[in-house]
Amino acid sequence: YGIDTSITFIDVAKDYDITIHTFQQYLIDQTNLSVELGEIKRSDARVIVAFVLLDFQNLVLAANESELIGENYVWFVSHPGLDLDGLNSTTVELYQGIIASIQYIPDSGPTYDDFIKRWQALDPIENPGAGPGTIPSSFSILRYDMFITACIAADTIDKNG
Repeated sequence: YGIDTSITFIDVAKDYDITIHTFQQYLIDQTNLSVELGEIKRSDARVIVAFVLLDFQNLVLAANESELIGENYVWFVSHPGLDLDGLNSTTVELYQGIIASIQYIPDSGPTYDDFIKRWQALDPIENPGAGPGTIPSSFSILRYDMFITACIAADTIDKNG
């Protein structure tokens, strides 16, 4: 997700005359981000795009220590890393200048209920993470939703000739 999305973003940015000053990545369990954030600071970038899957709050705290948070910076953040439930007063104040999209995934309704039935009926050996008593990840739900939407679109096109 993160690396592939980053590479695609960098490739597409060229078509829109967007200059990428630096590309940094870190491991999920990495605690010291000073080298990566130092490179961003040295690049003089003011707009930072962060494809983060987990633990965005620690990134924000480290970015603040590196003086990359504040009125002169804008962060565009992917939704999976944004943990709004676990926010504390310190982190909330640091979210100034952070723009993120948050997907709404309803957890009820006929389509969702049908998907859960199908998901929980799967063989966990053939489909790791699925099976009785499991709940699919948001990515699995989104993929299912995209498939259903594509099928509805194809059916509509077919019916309309």
